[in-house]
Amino acid sequence: MATTTAEEAEEKTYEDFKDELLQKLHEFRETNILCDTIIRAQGQDFPAHKCVLSAASPYFRGMFSNDLKEKESNLVELQDIKSSTLTDVLRYIYTGRTRIDSSNAKDLVMTADYLIIPRLKRRATLFLEGTLNASNCLAFESFASRYNCESLKKAAVAYKMEKFVDVAKSEDFRLLDVEKVKELICMDEINVAEEEEVYEAVMAWVKHDLPFRESLLLDLLKFVRLFSISKYRLRMILDEELVRKDPICMREVITALDLSLFPEYFQDKTLNPRLSLGKYEQVVILNVEYCSFLDQKTLGFVLSSSEWLSLPQVPSYSQSATVCGGQLYVMGGKNSNSVCCFNPKQIKWSTLDMTMDRKGFTVTSFQEEMYVIGGEDSWHDVQIYDPVFNKWRQGVSMETARAEHSAVVLQEHIYVIAGHNGEVCQSSADCYNPLTDQWTEISGMSQARRCAAAVAVGRNLFIVGGFGDMTRYTIEPSCEIFDPGANQWSLMPSLSIPRAASGIVSTGNKVYLFGGEDEKHCRKEVLCCDIGENEWYEISVLPSECSFLQASLLKLPKELISSNSERYGKLTFDGYKDELLHKLNELRETNTLCDATIRVQGQDFPAHRCVLSAASSYFRGMFTSPLRERKSGLVELREIKSSTFGDVLWFIYTGEEVSTTFANAQDLVMAADYLIMPSLKAKAAFFLESTLNATNCMALESFASRYNCETLKQAAVTYKVKHFVRVTQSEDFRKLNLEKVKELICMDEINVAEEEEVYEAVMAWLKHDLPSRECLLLELLQCVRWFSMSKYTMRKILHEELIRKNLTCTRLVVDALDLVVFPACSQDTSQRSRLSLSGYENVVILTGSEDDFPEETCDCFVPASNTWVSLPNIPIPRVHHGAAVCGGVLYVMGGSESTPVCCFNPKENEWNTLDTTLRRKGCTVTSLNEELYVIGGEYSWRDVEIFNPVLNKWRQGDSMETSRAGHCAVALQEHIYVIAGHNGVNCLNSAECYNPSTDQWTEIASMSNVRRSAAAVAVGTKVFVFGGYADNVLGVIEPSCEVFDSSTSQWSLIPSLRLPRAGSGIVSIGDTVYVFGGEGVVVDDEEVYLKEDLGDVQCFDIGTNRWHRISFIPCGECSYVQASLLKVPKSLLITSD
Repeated sequence: MATTTAEEAEEKTYEDFKDELLQKLHEFRETNILCDTIIRAQGQDFPAHKCVLSAASPYFRGMFSNDLKEKESNLVELQDIKSSTLTDVLRYIYTGRTRIDSSNAKDLVMTADYLIIPRLKRRATLFLEGTLNASNCLAFESFASRYNCESLKKAAVAYKMEKFVDVAKSEDFRLLDVEKVKELICMDEINVAEEEEVYEAVMAWVKHDLPFRESLLLDLLKFVRLFSISKYRLRMILDEELVRKDPICMREVITALDLSLFPEYFQDKTLNPRLSLGKYEQVVILNVEYCSFLDQKTLGFVLSSSEWLSLPQVPSYSQSATVCGGQLYVMGGKNSNSVCCFNPKQIKWSTLDMTMDRKGFTVTSFQEEMYVIGGEDSWHDVQIYDPVFNKWRQGVSMETARAEHSAVVLQEHIYVIAGHNGEVCQSSADCYNPLTDQWTEISGMSQARRCAAAVAVGRNLFIVGGFGDMTRYTIEPSCEIFDPGANQWSLMPSLSIPRAASGIVSTGNKVYLFGGEDEKHCRKEVLCCDIGENEWYEISVLPSECSFLQASLLKLPKELISSNSERYGKLTFDGYKDELLHKLNELRETNTLCDATIRVQGQDFPAHRCVLSAASSYFRGMFTSPLRERKSGLVELREIKSSTFGDVLWFIYTGEEVSTTFANAQDLVMAADYLIMPSLKAKAAFFLESTLNATNCMALESFASRYNCETLKQAAVTYKVKHFVRVTQSEDFRKLNLEKVKELICMDEINVAEEEEVYEAVMAWLKHDLPSRECLLLELLQCVRWFSMSKYTMRKILHEELIRKNLTCTRLVVDALDLVVFPACSQDTSQRSRLSLSGYENVVILTGSEDDFPEETCDCFVPASNTWVSLPNIPIPRVHHGAAVCGGVLYVMGGSESTPVCCFNPKENEWNTLDTTLRRKGCTVTSLNEELYVIGGEYSWRDVEIFNPVLNKWRQGDSMETSRAGHCAVALQEHIYVIAGHNGVNCLNSAECYNPSTDQWTEIASMSNVRRSAAAVAVGTKVFVFGGYADNVLGVIEPSCEVFDSSTSQWSLIPSLRLPRAGSGIVSIGDTVYVFGGEGVVVDDEEVYLKEDLGDVQCFDIGTNRWHRISFIPCGECSYVQASLLKVPKSLLITSD
């Protein structure tokens, strides 16, 4: 998920087009181009376009589409709006952006309300919400009521309740009328530390205008909850002069004092203290696995205000979550086996002393215990954890194997639904009774699904979406509800966009659904369904697209929500530009305010000149120059199909994806090229790239050249070069002219297994039209690289009839045969083989990965082309191992477990397992003089073992001076340098050098910094060391990089990695160092260490002393990976389409 996919790049193209279109419309307005109306405010005139104003504002749409004077006069006078405010409003209408600050926010709200522009009104009220304080919240509440700003009103009410004490000291409070004061102080929700604060607010209000308000004291005192005030304070209130003067007030206070002193006499009296005595609010806590453009993986969503909170980040992402005993527990998953706990009172995470090695399981809470159910590797298991006693026990196993299922607690039972069994998705469901420890099968759903979202609502179960099969490409659109009483499932309204891997919670009769993914993208909508109304609607958006979320309902302190949070809700995109463009398209489709007609193949398309001109330089030139189309408004396009122009208009007005097929893609390119619309042209050309094959690549190359589609042209050339043999068998190749054939067969890059394939392509082209092409034989044969052929092949070619008939051609082949048979006699040293015939390519092979899930996949990186190829899987996955190349074979050995040595033979393209078994965690394996040196590691801290692959024999080397594991070892100038690591207690910065010829160790200079799990490589006469952990608990990453010069025996610092890391793979080629993956660590404000596996490839150029990222690892993030440089046959690197 870290890389930018083709789909994401495509989506960005659409967004760029929308922004450019609106920006150009804005430029047209500012320069009075194609404007057809004037808006006058405070004597200042603003030119504009009727269609844009109408798309943005129903006020203008009604004015310009009805028989009002403004429609004819083209002048609109806005009497009650400031000119400066109208400037800001017009900027928003045309671009979706505008300046909002304290000087104009209220004016913008009033203007947006008047002109009916709800999104601008919402944006301005959001700003005002952010400025709420004790002195203005009451005024803002009144303002919000007057202009129907419900969210601002709600925020102001919430603020005055939360900050009651401060608000009651403000001038606005003291100017309130008595009814407003009563309305406020009778609220349960006002936040006070003690009821005495309400009494003091009442007295302050009364004394502010004592002559007129003294008579109202009793009326207000009835709303003070005197029973919540201490008896000592009540006694003091009795001495208050205003209270003493009023006998009825005295009686109220005395009654409260009696209640405090003699509560047993008032047992039948209902008492309701303020809710602020329990200062907590329900918040949805989200743990996010996949999230684009967002570093945070833990978020909070406040249901009451639809605001986002930034919370302390979970130490490591976990797959399942549940709330138990008022705390949030998260555990297990693909990338983590840890169990973490979030304490809402302390607002911090802690890691428990236990592990959970499961993937695809569920965890749910019942009667203060947690039930961990199913999952891969534990398909039937049920484990039960009691947090109070910190004990686990085993529950009875499920009847059905399940992973990626749903589990919900309802009516003292746990319902387990759907999922998969490792082979197929399931629709079945089971019910577990924790009291009897028994399972019962219940009715199955109508549809199979996995990674669905399920929740209990009232007496029913509710399940939403999910993947419909074992891939991530089929989404089950249906939603189902289960009635346990009837043991029946029934269908509910489906989501408008089906999704899987969403987070879900419920409160009352409402279900909330967070993010997830559809068949193409991750989603960021937050949806709500009122079960009573049976309808889904959007209430918010996540800060970014997210999937595989765990949503948990937890009570958090209101203090955290109000003051210690970063709120994302006010920063999210509000969708204005999409809405504006869609409304413009509605105006076009209904021929409203259109001022141009485009005629194509006899079909008329109404449109708006300003929109066409903003999207197309062709139309802009036409409508702004003295051409006849400017006057008539009629444009005839003879070069474009009507169906194609319909698609073009859709793209212009919406910026959304056009339904593109191979049949219409070329038409779209031609139309976009003609109309000068680079964004649409790029989109259609991008689609054509995806259709490239051996039969069309040459035609598409020609097409791309004709219409200046450079990216498509380059892709077509790359395709024909890579798939030369298949392309030369196509009809298009045989119809090429001579120059094009020569251009192709002269290329170094064409991919052939042998040069004979080039000769055969030449002969096939000649014989396709032999009478006219036979005379071209010699000219083409001179482009064939005969020296790359075997003498047997050339002897056979000499018997080819066309060669025998042509004496010059025969002499050419004979001379080439002499060159092969007698190479020493040749004076020509300039000839070179095709690049594909050089035999072997340097590649980097990655083995192993992190502790929890060692990868069996074997990814291969090709530095020359910056591409990846998959090789056969390693037989035995491992971690904390060593790897090295010896005799052209890759050897992998050691690791956390006792595992056999494995070796990969690139000639045979297969792995073999040797009889030798090693158990060394954190050892190194280094190759020198065709022998392998296995050094150090846990369980064999100082040992050196030497393996000779040719003799298949091991021998013991001299032990190191220092115990080491997690160290680095590098071969340089007939010596092996061993650097850093740890000794089981402390990290090390020491280093030593081993001389294999004398079997002796020598201590060398130490590094500046201690480090373990660093990456080291030899380049020239130097050893480069990068990153590593700086302590012995895998917490802090050492950011520095150091280099050791063997000629001076000194260390020096070099530029650090952009993102420090440990556990990376490393190789060097020439003066370039490649670093693969690793584990990065970030420290948050709470000093919580957040470990994150990295999936990028960083490159360090020793000549320029600079780092840059060049690629991403296909399997995603990985750490503790070993990288090995190996030569492999190029045939292994030729991938299929």
